[in-house]
Amino acid sequence: MFKKIRKATLILLISLIFPSAIYAQDKKKMEMPPARVAVSEVGVGMIAPEAEFVGTVYYQEVSDLASEVYGRVEVVNFEEGQRVKKGEMLVKIGSDILKKTLEATRASHEQILSDLEKAKIDFKRIEKLYSDYLISEKDYD
Repeated sequence: MFKKIRKATLILLISLIFPSAIYAQDKKKMEMPPARVAVSEVGVGMIAPEAEFVGTVYYQEVSDLASEVYGRVEVVNFEEGQRVKKGEMLVKIGSDILKKTLEATRASHEQILSDLEKAKIDFKRIEKLYSDYLISEKDYD
């Protein structure tokens, strides 16, 4: 019993002398327990550096596709990556531009024919004037 009293007295004496010691024990009870930590072995190796590069990609197989005439594409009869056969119609091109070009060419042709007819008439008149000695050879030429 003396030991119990002695122990209680000792704790009381310590709490009076060192009140921070009891406070520290209470504080430890209030703190969160340490977090669990997962560990793994460290390895040695090479890593590939990441970087951006500007460049051009060249493909093994390349197909050039171009129409022989001007026009707006109206219908596409294939999809990307689809195999096509020789002679198969791939796209349908509108003929609006071609029709306008044809009309302009015809109008230009008619204008040239008209200019030719006028030049023939002028030549006949100048030839008659030259034969009558009314204009010089220079004007005739």
